[in-house]
Amino acid sequence: MEQTKRRKALNYIVGALLVLFVVIGVFSTVRFFAGKAQRLSLRDRQFEQYRVLLRPVVMNDPSAFDDVTLANESELLSIAIWNILLQDPDPDQYAFAEGDMLLPKEEVEESLHTLFGADVTVTHATVNGGGVSFGYSEKKGCYTIPITGVTPIYTPRIEKIELKNERVLLTVAYLSGADFTQNEKGEIVAPEPAKRMLVTLRRGADDRFFISALQDIYT
Repeated sequence: MEQTKRRKALNYIVGALLVLFVVIGVFSTVRFFAGKAQRLSLRDRQFEQYRVLLRPVVMNDPSAFDDVTLANESELLSIAIWNILLQDPDPDQYAFAEGDMLLPKEEVEESLHTLFGADVTVTHATVNGGGVSFGYSEKKGCYTIPITGVTPIYTPRIEKIELKNERVLLTVAYLSGADFTQNEKGEIVAPEPAKRMLVTLRRGADDRFFISALQDIYT
């Protein structure tokens, strides 16, 4: 009986997560940003790579920072968690408690360092971001991932890529997730950007780039 309940819970969780990712992905499809071409050009692939990288950042709309080591810790944690969830993880590899998936803090830390570099340190705690609350249990060393669907506040569009002194500068348009529409042909039409931000990527000691700054662009 208990096994049947757990299986039903797992099926519900998988279904809910799929709905979550579909909702988020509807307005961030490669074909929308790259056109109807069957194969993306090298330039388009580069733009898409950065768009995927910044998706959890933009949907959380964190406060601007000139130095990531001084950024809001709660916002960074939420971004790190969403970075994992947006990669469509297999629920079977995680434990569950009262219907919620348990995400180990070590996995969150790894995600955090991948995005923001090895020098970033945070204190684990319950966080709110992207319209969802992720509770933290010090005893279990895990974050609880609730079953919910969400429309992102913003989704990113990369408008410009610049290389400057071992840095990559990205001009990122924030598109309101609720304001996408369809035209008479059924094609997705993006809204005008709500704002634009400048994202700076720096090369780390392992030769991988990480997000080091997020600054306002005033136009």
